[in-house]
Amino acid sequence: MREVIIHKDEKTTVTIKSPWLDIALASSYLGISRSEFLKVVSDNVPFKGFGNRRRYHVDNLDKFNPQQEPAKGEERPSV
Repeated sequence: MREVIIHKDEKTTVTIKSPWLDIALASSYLGISRSEFLKVVSDNVPFKGFGNRRRYHVDNLDKFNPQQEPAKGEERPSV
């Protein structure tokens, strides 16, 4: 298990001790808003659970790069 520390601002620090993150923690981990996470990431990264109970593994979030476009004729690699 890996410990992740997210500094949201000068006063707020979030420490994550599980590799499985809910939507709110996963969006914070990536440094994006929840709405952006839901639009760009949520269905493109493997997850467990369903609805608001989805959990994303930190390793899969690390592998996901929304800026990386697949080359012509190639599909986006699954993580």
